[in-house]
Amino acid sequence: TEWQLKASLEEKDILLKEIHHRVKNNLQIVSSILSLQAGHVDDEQVVGALRDSQNRVKSMALIHERLYHSGNLTRIDFKEYLGNLIRHIQGSFRTRDDISFQVNIDHQLVDVDLAIPCGLILNELLTNCLHHAYPEGGSGLVRISLAPDTETALRLEVHDDGVGVPEELRNLSQASSLGLQLVTMLIQQLKGTITLEVDHGSRFTAILPLSQLS
Repeated sequence: TEWQLKASLEEKDILLKEIHHRVKNNLQIVSSILSLQAGHVDDEQVVGALRDSQNRVKSMALIHERLYHSGNLTRIDFKEYLGNLIRHIQGSFRTRDDISFQVNIDHQLVDVDLAIPCGLILNELLTNCLHHAYPEGGSGLVRISLAPDTETALRLEVHDDGVGVPEELRNLSQASSLGLQLVTMLIQQLKGTITLEVDHGSRFTAILPLSQLS
């Protein structure tokens, strides 16, 4: 009956919410473990690597947190998510509160299958900005946009006004940076493309086909 069908759908929604809640909690545990481990290490390079890994885990946990609190279990409000992600990254780089972020989201509701890799890609690109774009500690502006590129693809851009990505990292397919290697891998999995322009700063532009997610 219609009542039974409605009850079954509500039960599935509750189950999905609980799954997202548990995944979020498990990811937060992993993040806490990484934070504790960093507290027992003296090597700054190792501490930085652990912090970066913690941010990657947190970027995924934030997706599941948004889905748990949302009425829509398949899509998230990406502008709201990105605001939370930026605040978290800024908090992990406490000495870089002189960097401002400008967000322009024209494609606000994003499917979870795209939101998770897209969140990871943004985490790496924003972290890259804080690592490399402003080495002298000066102020700066990082612009982030997500908008339709065509009817079947999204354009994601991260543009800073810093000194530009170091020469040794500009060939993305051969970059030695773990973060940029992860970005390249995620873009390949999404069957997308990414380009880098260095001119009065760095501009990463990723084209993400929506058709690959169906």
